Amino acid sequence: MPPAPRLPSRPQAKTQAEEPVDLGDEDDDAEIKVRLEAPVQRVEYKTVITLPKADKSDDSDYGSEVDFAKLKRSLGGLMAGSGAGLPPELARRRPFSPQTLLFILQPAIIGRFVALTGLVLGEIYAMSQVPQLLQSDNAASVLIGFGIYLLAFLPGVFCFLLAAMFCFTIVQDTANGQDKIESWPEFSMFSWFESALFFGAAIFLAGLPGSLLSGTLSAVGVSFWVSFWISPLVLLTSLVIFFPPILISMLESGSVMEPMSAAMLHSFSPLRKFWLQLYGWSFAIGVFGLVVFNVMFTWAWLMLPGAAILTALPFVYFRLVGRMAMMYRDYIAAITPDEEEPAPVVRHVIQ
Repeated sequence: MPPAPRLPSRPQAKTQAEEPVDLGDEDDDAEIKVRLEAPVQRVEYKTVITLPKADKSDDSDYGSEVDFAKLKRSLGGLMAGSGAGLPPELARRRPFSPQTLLFILQPAIIGRFVALTGLVLGEIYAMSQVPQLLQSDNAASVLIGFGIYLLAFLPGVFCFLLAAMFCFTIVQDTANGQDKIESWPEFSMFSWFESALFFGAAIFLAGLPGSLLSGTLSAVGVSFWVSFWISPLVLLTSLVIFFPPILISMLESGSVMEPMSAAMLHSFSPLRKFWLQLYGWSFAIGVFGLVVFNVMFTWAWLMLPGAAILTALPFVYFRLVGRMAMMYRDYIAAITPDEEEPAPVVRHVIQ
Protein backbone atom coordinates (compact mmCIF):
# COMPACT_ATOMS: atom_id res chain seq x y z
CA MET A 1 0.00 0.00 0.00
CA PRO A 2 1.55 3.19 -1.06
CA PRO A 3 2.21 5.78 1.66
CA ALA A 4 -0.20 8.65 1.99
CA PRO A 5 0.97 11.87 0.42
CA ARG A 6 2.32 14.44 2.80
CA LEU A 7 0.82 17.80 2.88
CA PRO A 8 3.23 20.63 2.34
CA SER A 9 4.58 21.79 5.66
CA ARG A 10 3.39 25.15 6.79
CA PRO A 11 6.19 27.64 7.19
CA GLN A 12 6.71 28.54 10.75
CA ALA A 13 6.50 32.20 11.70
CA LYS A 14 9.67 33.90 12.70
CA THR A 15 10.00 34.25 16.36
CA GLN A 16 11.99 37.45 16.03
CA ALA A 17 9.83 40.44 15.23
CA GLU A 18 10.82 43.22 12.95
CA GLU A 19 11.66 46.65 14.29
CA PRO A 20 8.58 48.68 15.26
CA VAL A 21 7.45 51.25 12.68
CA ASP A 22 6.18 54.65 13.89
CA LEU A 23 3.21 56.10 12.09
CA GLY A 24 2.54 59.80 12.20
CA ASP A 25 -0.58 61.10 13.86
CA GLU A 26 -2.20 64.49 14.04
CA ASP A 27 -2.11 64.40 17.80
CA ASP A 28 1.33 65.43 18.96
CA ASP A 29 0.72 64.05 22.44
CA ALA A 30 0.14 60.44 21.14
CA GLU A 31 2.67 57.98 19.77
CA ILE A 32 1.55 55.04 17.56
CA LYS A 33 3.69 51.91 17.42
CA VAL A 34 3.05 49.10 14.90
CA ARG A 35 4.80 45.71 15.26
CA LEU A 36 5.00 43.63 12.07
CA GLU A 37 5.69 39.92 11.95
CA ALA A 38 6.37 37.83 8.87
CA PRO A 39 4.11 36.46 7.65
CA VAL A 40 1.77 39.20 8.81
CA GLN A 41 -0.92 37.68 10.90
CA ARG A 42 -1.96 40.66 13.06
CA VAL A 43 -1.31 44.31 13.52
CA GLU A 44 -0.97 45.74 17.01
CA TYR A 45 -2.22 49.31 17.32
CA LYS A 46 -1.11 50.73 20.62
CA THR A 47 -1.52 54.37 21.60
CA VAL A 48 1.02 55.73 24.03
CA ILE A 49 0.01 58.96 25.74
CA THR A 50 2.89 61.20 26.77
CA LEU A 51 2.05 63.30 29.79
CA PRO A 52 3.72 66.69 30.36
CA LYS A 53 6.50 66.84 32.84
CA ALA A 54 5.64 67.88 36.33
CA ASP A 55 6.39 71.48 37.34
CA LYS A 56 9.40 72.14 39.46
CA SER A 57 8.79 72.83 43.09
CA ASP A 58 10.10 76.40 42.88
CA ASP A 59 7.83 77.24 39.93
CA SER A 60 4.59 76.45 41.67
CA ASP A 61 1.94 79.18 41.61
CA TYR A 62 -1.08 78.69 43.80
CA GLY A 63 -2.65 82.04 42.88
CA SER A 64 -2.71 83.40 46.41
CA GLU A 65 0.95 84.25 47.09
CA VAL A 66 2.34 87.74 46.34
CA ASP A 67 6.03 88.49 46.18
CA PHE A 68 5.99 91.79 48.06
CA ALA A 69 9.73 92.31 47.62
CA LYS A 70 9.38 92.07 43.84
CA LEU A 71 6.33 94.34 43.92
CA LYS A 72 8.25 96.92 45.95
CA ARG A 73 11.14 96.83 43.49
CA SER A 74 8.73 97.31 40.58
CA LEU A 75 7.04 100.29 42.21
CA GLY A 76 10.41 101.74 43.14
CA GLY A 77 11.57 101.44 39.54
CA LEU A 78 8.40 103.18 38.39
CA MET A 79 9.04 106.15 40.67
CA ALA A 80 12.81 106.32 40.17
CA GLY A 81 12.94 105.62 36.46
CA SER A 82 15.61 103.13 35.57
CA GLY A 83 16.60 102.81 39.21
CA ALA A 84 20.14 103.94 38.46
CA GLY A 85 21.72 105.99 41.21
CA LEU A 86 23.54 109.24 40.74
CA PRO A 87 27.12 108.70 39.50
CA PRO A 88 29.77 109.85 42.00
CA GLU A 89 31.22 112.43 39.61
CA LEU A 90 27.81 114.11 39.39
CA ALA A 91 27.08 113.84 43.11
CA ARG A 92 30.25 115.80 43.92
CA ARG A 93 29.32 118.76 41.75
CA ARG A 94 28.30 122.19 43.07
CA PRO A 95 26.20 123.70 40.28
CA PHE A 96 24.89 126.57 42.42
CA SER A 97 28.14 127.89 43.86
CA PRO A 98 28.59 131.68 44.20
CA GLN A 99 31.08 131.63 41.30
CA THR A 100 28.15 130.71 39.06
CA LEU A 101 26.65 134.17 39.53
CA LEU A 102 29.75 135.97 38.27
CA PHE A 103 28.45 135.54 34.73
CA ILE A 104 26.57 138.81 35.19
CA LEU A 105 29.90 140.65 34.95
CA GLN A 106 30.36 139.59 31.33
CA PRO A 107 30.38 142.65 29.00
CA ALA A 108 27.53 141.31 26.85
CA ILE A 109 25.41 140.78 29.97
CA ILE A 110 26.17 144.23 31.38
CA GLY A 111 25.16 146.04 28.19
CA ARG A 112 21.85 144.22 27.89
CA PHE A 113 21.24 144.61 31.62
CA VAL A 114 21.60 148.40 31.41
CA ALA A 115 19.30 148.66 28.37
CA LEU A 116 16.63 146.47 29.94
CA THR A 117 16.87 148.35 33.26
CA GLY A 118 16.08 151.61 31.47
CA LEU A 119 12.98 150.08 29.88
CA VAL A 120 11.83 148.59 33.19
CA LEU A 121 12.35 151.90 35.01
CA GLY A 122 10.31 153.83 32.44
CA GLU A 123 7.55 151.24 32.47
CA ILE A 124 7.34 151.19 36.28
CA TYR A 125 7.33 154.98 36.54
CA ALA A 126 4.59 155.32 33.91
CA MET A 127 2.41 152.68 35.53
CA SER A 128 2.90 154.26 38.97
CA GLN A 129 1.40 157.52 37.68
CA VAL A 130 -1.68 155.88 36.18
CA PRO A 131 -3.59 155.15 39.45
CA GLN A 132 -3.11 158.71 40.73
CA LEU A 133 -4.32 160.24 37.47
CA LEU A 134 -7.31 157.92 37.12
CA GLN A 135 -8.47 158.72 40.68
CA SER A 136 -8.25 162.47 40.11
CA ASP A 137 -11.39 164.64 40.05
CA ASN A 138 -10.09 166.47 37.00
CA ALA A 139 -11.36 164.99 33.75
CA ALA A 140 -8.19 166.01 31.92
CA SER A 141 -6.04 164.11 34.41
CA VAL A 142 -8.19 161.03 33.95
CA LEU A 143 -7.78 161.20 30.19
CA ILE A 144 -4.02 161.68 30.57
CA GLY A 145 -3.82 158.68 32.88
CA PHE A 146 -5.79 156.56 30.43
CA GLY A 147 -3.54 157.71 27.57
CA ILE A 148 -0.39 156.86 29.56
CA TYR A 149 -1.80 153.42 30.24
CA LEU A 150 -2.41 152.80 26.54
CA LEU A 151 0.97 154.17 25.52
CA ALA A 152 2.76 152.07 28.14
CA PHE A 153 1.15 148.87 26.90
CA LEU A 154 3.23 148.43 23.74
CA PRO A 155 6.56 149.26 25.47
CA GLY A 156 5.55 146.78 28.17
CA VAL A 157 5.06 144.03 25.57
CA PHE A 158 8.39 144.90 23.99
CA CYS A 159 10.07 144.80 27.41
CA PHE A 160 8.56 141.37 28.10
CA LEU A 161 9.74 139.98 24.75
CA LEU A 162 13.22 141.38 25.26
CA ALA A 163 13.50 139.95 28.78
CA ALA A 164 12.21 136.55 27.61
CA MET A 165 14.77 136.44 24.80
CA PHE A 166 17.65 137.37 27.15
CA CYS A 167 16.60 134.84 29.80
CA PHE A 168 16.12 132.03 27.31
CA THR A 169 19.56 132.63 25.85
CA ILE A 170 21.03 132.41 29.35
CA VAL A 171 19.18 129.14 30.02
CA GLN A 172 20.21 127.50 26.77
CA ASP A 173 23.89 128.41 26.84
CA THR A 174 24.18 127.44 30.49
CA ALA A 175 22.33 124.12 29.95
CA ASN A 176 24.70 123.26 27.11
CA GLY A 177 27.68 123.64 29.44
CA GLN A 178 28.85 127.10 28.37
CA ASP A 179 30.10 129.49 31.01
CA LYS A 180 30.07 132.48 28.67
CA ILE A 181 26.72 133.58 27.28
CA GLU A 182 27.22 134.34 23.60
CA SER A 183 24.37 132.82 21.56
CA TRP A 184 22.43 136.07 21.41
CA PRO A 185 19.82 136.08 18.64
CA GLU A 186 19.65 138.70 15.96
CA PHE A 187 16.96 141.36 15.85
CA SER A 188 14.00 139.24 14.76
CA MET A 189 10.53 139.70 16.19
CA PHE A 190 9.57 136.16 15.13
CA SER A 191 12.38 134.66 17.20
CA TRP A 192 11.45 136.87 20.12
CA PHE A 193 7.81 135.81 19.97
CA GLU A 194 8.91 132.18 19.76
CA SER A 195 10.95 132.45 22.96
CA ALA A 196 8.14 134.35 24.68
CA LEU A 197 5.75 131.53 23.76
CA PHE A 198 7.82 129.01 25.75
CA PHE A 199 8.19 131.53 28.57
CA GLY A 200 4.47 132.35 28.76
CA ALA A 201 3.31 128.73 28.45
CA ALA A 202 5.63 127.59 31.25
CA ILE A 203 4.50 130.43 33.54
CA PHE A 204 0.82 129.71 32.86
CA LEU A 205 1.07 125.96 33.54
CA ALA A 206 3.31 126.41 36.59
CA GLY A 207 1.10 129.07 38.15
CA LEU A 208 -2.20 127.32 37.42
CA PRO A 209 -2.27 125.14 40.59
CA GLY A 210 -1.45 128.15 42.79
CA SER A 211 -4.08 130.30 41.09
CA LEU A 212 -6.75 127.64 41.58
CA LEU A 213 -5.85 127.25 45.23
CA SER A 214 -5.86 131.03 45.77
CA GLY A 215 -9.27 131.27 44.12
CA THR A 216 -10.54 128.49 46.35
CA LEU A 217 -9.39 130.37 49.46
CA SER A 218 -11.29 133.44 48.33
CA ALA A 219 -14.39 131.42 47.47
CA VAL A 220 -14.67 129.72 50.87
CA GLY A 221 -14.85 133.06 52.67
CA VAL A 222 -11.32 133.60 53.96
CA SER A 223 -10.81 137.10 55.31
CA PHE A 224 -9.37 139.74 53.01
CA TRP A 225 -6.08 140.18 54.85
CA VAL A 226 -5.44 136.45 55.08
CA SER A 227 -6.13 136.09 51.37
CA PHE A 228 -4.00 139.20 50.67
CA TRP A 229 -0.94 137.66 52.31
CA ILE A 230 -1.50 133.97 51.57
CA SER A 231 -2.45 134.18 47.88
CA PRO A 232 0.90 135.63 46.68
CA LEU A 233 2.81 133.03 48.69
CA VAL A 234 0.69 130.19 47.29
CA LEU A 235 1.19 131.47 43.74
CA LEU A 236 4.93 131.93 44.32
CA THR A 237 5.25 128.40 45.71
CA SER A 238 3.45 126.97 42.69
CA LEU A 239 5.75 128.82 40.30
CA VAL A 240 8.89 127.85 42.23
CA ILE A 241 8.02 124.14 42.20
CA PHE A 242 6.61 123.62 38.72
CA PHE A 243 8.25 126.25 36.49
CA PRO A 244 11.80 124.80 36.22
CA PRO A 245 10.85 121.20 35.29
CA ILE A 246 8.13 122.39 32.91
CA LEU A 247 10.48 124.79 31.15
CA ILE A 248 13.31 122.23 30.88
CA SER A 249 10.90 119.60 29.51
CA MET A 250 9.60 122.04 26.89
CA LEU A 251 13.11 122.94 25.81
CA GLU A 252 14.09 119.27 25.71
CA SER A 253 11.22 118.36 23.39
CA GLY A 254 11.29 121.65 21.49
CA SER A 255 7.53 122.01 21.93
CA VAL A 256 5.15 123.61 24.41
CA MET A 257 2.86 120.58 23.98
CA GLU A 258 5.08 118.40 26.20
CA PRO A 259 5.25 120.20 29.55
CA MET A 260 6.55 117.22 31.51
CA SER A 261 8.55 114.33 30.07
CA ALA A 262 8.93 110.88 31.61
CA ALA A 263 12.69 111.33 31.91
CA MET A 264 12.14 114.53 33.86
CA LEU A 265 9.80 112.78 36.31
CA HIS A 266 12.36 110.01 36.79
CA SER A 267 15.14 112.51 37.51
CA PHE A 268 13.57 113.93 40.68
CA SER A 269 14.69 111.02 42.86
CA PRO A 270 18.40 110.80 41.90
CA LEU A 271 18.76 114.58 41.52
CA ARG A 272 16.65 115.51 44.56
CA LYS A 273 19.59 117.21 46.31
CA PHE A 274 20.06 119.63 43.43
CA TRP A 275 16.32 120.16 42.95
CA LEU A 276 15.97 121.14 46.61
CA GLN A 277 18.87 123.57 46.29
CA LEU A 278 17.29 125.14 43.22
CA TYR A 279 13.94 125.45 44.99
CA GLY A 280 15.61 127.14 47.96
CA TRP A 281 17.37 129.67 45.74
CA SER A 282 14.20 130.25 43.71
CA PHE A 283 12.02 130.89 46.74
CA ALA A 284 14.57 133.33 48.18
CA ILE A 285 14.77 135.21 44.86
CA GLY A 286 10.97 135.35 44.59
CA VAL A 287 10.45 136.67 48.13
CA PHE A 288 13.23 139.23 47.70
CA GLY A 289 11.69 140.41 44.43
CA LEU A 290 8.25 140.84 46.03
CA VAL A 291 9.77 142.88 48.87
CA VAL A 292 11.69 145.12 46.48
CA PHE A 293 8.64 145.65 44.28
CA ASN A 294 6.52 146.76 47.24
CA VAL A 295 9.20 149.00 48.78
CA MET A 296 10.38 150.77 45.65
CA PHE A 297 7.18 152.82 45.43
CA THR A 298 7.65 154.27 48.92
CA TRP A 299 10.24 156.83 47.87
CA ALA A 300 10.96 158.04 44.37
CA TRP A 301 14.72 157.58 44.72
CA LEU A 302 14.21 153.85 45.25
CA MET A 303 12.82 153.34 41.76
CA LEU A 304 16.19 153.25 40.01
CA PRO A 305 17.86 150.69 42.33
CA GLY A 306 14.57 148.80 42.52
CA ALA A 307 14.35 148.56 38.71
CA ALA A 308 17.99 147.42 38.56
CA ILE A 309 17.34 144.68 41.13
CA LEU A 310 14.15 143.52 39.43
CA THR A 311 16.07 143.30 36.15
CA ALA A 312 19.03 141.40 37.63
CA LEU A 313 16.94 138.82 39.52
CA PRO A 314 15.55 137.12 36.37
CA PHE A 315 19.06 136.90 34.93
CA VAL A 316 20.30 135.19 38.11
CA TYR A 317 17.27 132.91 38.35
CA PHE A 318 17.51 131.65 34.79
CA ARG A 319 21.23 131.11 35.24
CA LEU A 320 20.37 128.73 38.09
CA VAL A 321 17.69 127.02 36.02
CA GLY A 322 20.25 126.53 33.27
CA ARG A 323 22.65 124.94 35.73
CA MET A 324 19.90 122.55 36.82
CA ALA A 325 19.21 121.73 33.17
CA MET A 326 22.93 120.99 32.74
CA MET A 327 22.83 118.55 35.67
CA TYR A 328 19.77 116.90 34.16
CA ARG A 329 21.51 116.62 30.78
CA ASP A 330 24.61 115.02 32.29
CA TYR A 331 22.51 112.59 34.33
CA ILE A 332 20.60 111.44 31.23
CA ALA A 333 23.92 110.99 29.41
CA ALA A 334 25.35 108.98 32.32
CA ILE A 335 22.49 106.46 32.46
CA THR A 336 22.20 106.11 28.67
CA PRO A 337 23.97 102.99 27.28
CA ASP A 338 27.10 103.63 25.24
CA GLU A 339 25.54 102.28 22.04
CA GLU A 340 22.77 104.84 22.28
CA GLU A 341 23.38 108.50 21.64
CA PRO A 342 21.58 110.66 24.24
CA ALA A 343 19.50 113.46 22.82
CA PRO A 344 20.51 117.01 23.75
CA VAL A 345 18.58 118.50 26.60
CA VAL A 346 18.00 121.83 24.88
CA ARG A 347 16.90 121.19 21.31
CA HIS A 348 15.25 124.53 20.81
CA VAL A 349 17.89 127.06 19.78
CA ILE A 350 16.88 130.66 19.19
CA GLN A 351 18.61 132.24 16.25
